[in-house]
Amino acid sequence: MLILGAGHVGRSVAKLGRQLNFRVIVTDDREDLLVPEEFPEGVELLSSPISETASQLPINNQIYVVGVSKGSDVDIEGVPSLLEVEPAYIGLIGSKKRWDATKNGLREMGVTEEKIEKIKSPIGLDIEAETPDEIAVSIMAQIIQVRNSRN
Repeated sequence: MLILGAGHVGRSVAKLGRQLNFRVIVTDDREDLLVPEEFPEGVELLSSPISETASQLPINNQIYVVGVSKGSDVDIEGVPSLLEVEPAYIGLIGSKKRWDATKNGLREMGVTEEKIEKIKSPIGLDIEAETPDEIAVSIMAQIIQVRNSRN
């Protein structure tokens, strides 16, 4: 599992991902958030812009990408390269307004509708989640649903 963003939700997803025996990599260009003590043992931390992630990690159809970045501008810049390597799942956090802005920005970057349709947004199952831990549960439930439907 590749988590794009080391904020509150990213940390909660990393915690739950490790509990569910996923290999977890968290990337963020905000080095001050990549504090090893803030993450469970075994979580790998990568200080890098999302746009460089696809060239730094072996991403394939076994990788689940969880986008919980700081904003749609970061997603617009970084997601196109991740869509090129076709992960098993890619989901982006955000409101309908943020997702509309992200879609429009991706289109402007030349991303096809077919690739945009592969993105789950808002991310996670709709369980009326509020807290970072609840949001992480909804995200992990969706990933498990996608993984199990592929098997």
